[in-house]
Amino acid sequence: MGLFYIEIGAGVLVSGSFTAITWEAGAKFMKVEFDPTGGSTYTLVGTTQILSVPYALHAANAKTYKAGTGIAITANDTIKNTAPDQTVSLSATGSTTITGTYPNFTMSSPRMVAGSVQGGFSPSIFNGGGFSIVRNSTGFYTVTFIHLFNYFPTVVSSICDPTFLSGPTYGFIRITDVTTTGFYLYTYGNPGVASNNLAFSIIAVGN
Repeated sequence: MGLFYIEIGAGVLVSGSFTAITWEAGAKFMKVEFDPTGGSTYTLVGTTQILSVPYALHAANAKTYKAGTGIAITANDTIKNTAPDQTVSLSATGSTTITGTYPNFTMSSPRMVAGSVQGGFSPSIFNGGGFSIVRNSTGFYTVTFIHLFNYFPTVVSSICDPTFLSGPTYGFIRITDVTTTGFYLYTYGNPGVASNNLAFSIIAVGN
C-alpha cells in the first residue's frame, strides 16, 4: 500500500484541539484511514497505540525549580550567583582575639577572676569572687578557681593591704604552681614569717 510519513501535531486542524489532549490520562491511539482516489470514501488502514519513549516518561515527572535568594536561572538554563561572596571584616577590641577562617570564626576573650579576703584567715576563711581558699597550714593556702581556665592563667596582681594587719605594718604574698585549676599561696609578715593575718586581693586573667 506504499509508505508515507506524518508529523503529529502539524498540518491543518480539521476538528478538535490538539493542545487540549490529556496525554497523562489513559492510552492514546492513532487511526489511519485512506482513500486512494482522493475522495472521502476512506478505508481503515490500521490503528496503533502511541507509546512514550523513556525520556518522555521522565519528563512527565520532572520538577520545576525556582531560583532562591541570590540565585538566577537564565533562559538557557544557566544557574548564576547574583550575590557573590562579600569581603568579611571582623574586628575586636581589648584582649579579644579572632581565629579561624570563613565561614567559621572563633572569638575568644580572656576571663578574669578577681576577689579579695580581708581581716586575715583566722578564725574563718571566706571565698573571694571566682575562687575558693583552703588553709593548709600557717601562711600556706590552696586557691582553687570555681570555673576552670582552658589554659594557664596569669595572676596579674596580688596586693597586701596593711590596713588589716594586727601587728606588722607590711607583708607580702608569694604565688607558686599556677595551673588551670588554681595555685598555691604563701603569706609572710614582718620580718618574713608565715602569717595568717594578711589581707590581700587576687586577679587572674586567662582563657
